[in-house]
Amino acid sequence: MAQIQTYPRKNTYDANDLILICDKTPDANGVVTNDTKTTTISTIADNLNVVETLNSLKGNLTISGSTGISVGASGSAISLTNTGVTSLVAGSNIDISGTTGAITISTSASNVDGSGTAGTIPKWSDSNTLTDSIIKDQGGVDVLIPRYIKHDGDTDNLFGFNDTGKFLVSVDSTAQDQLSVAANAIIMKTDSGTKVAAGPAGVTLYSDTSETATTTSVKRLETTTTGVIVYGQTVAAGAASERGGIVRYYNNANDRFVGISGPVTQGTNYQVRLPDSVGTAGQVLKLNNPLISGQTQDLVWGDASGGGGPY
Repeated sequence: MAQIQTYPRKNTYDANDLILICDKTPDANGVVTNDTKTTTISTIADNLNVVETLNSLKGNLTISGSTGISVGASGSAISLTNTGVTSLVAGSNIDISGTTGAITISTSASNVDGSGTAGTIPKWSDSNTLTDSIIKDQGGVDVLIPRYIKHDGDTDNLFGFNDTGKFLVSVDSTAQDQLSVAANAIIMKTDSGTKVAAGPAGVTLYSDTSETATTTSVKRLETTTTGVIVYGQTVAAGAASERGGIVRYYNNANDRFVGISGPVTQGTNYQVRLPDSVGTAGQVLKLNNPLISGQTQDLVWGDASGGGGPY
């Protein structure tokens, strides 16, 4: 049977000793010589209740690295070195540095920067800087713009505000084809000028001067607080002659009409008023009083006087 004993025998408790392992009978002093056996630290640890530190162990201690890890030693210090384990890799405009176990991640000067105002939608002022745009968010309810919104790639078409309280839609670089809305006014234009103008006093309709003269608009009909005005026109290219304002009443098929025209030449201004009742057979409409310029004259039903024939 193997024995584990100290050697040499100690005279004092604190004296140094060795551990001797053998399976021979000791001499009279309890010592066996020249017949020792070797063993490992792990074998001793399995059979002894011993708690020790690495620095107190005698002999060699081997620690091996694995894939991407190397092991080194200096005195009582053991160092582990990363020789291939995947590490942090910096992306574009990112720097990674580290000392004494600390890792620092920072952005470079070429990364996104800039400043802005709360409630203002940002824009790129260059390739990596944000700043205020001219568009504002009014608390998530409305978007505020100072002027126009234009179609991308077609800057002639736009809509927006060209003044305080005035909205504009334009589809032409010369601002000829437009719809503008302002306080108490709506105006529609084409290449020849205004076609519709609406305001507190009424609505005015325009047309080109004639079928061939299409560069100028002239008034044709206007509503006022006192009634409707039908305008005439002078001779123009494509027009047969001067003419007074015309009102035509078409039939249901719109292929026949009955019209009333104003005078052609300049003369006395007058206005007549129809009677409030229907006349009898054979009666005609005639002035009740002599015509007075600039005043409204009443028409009355009366018997025809003078020669015969149809009226």
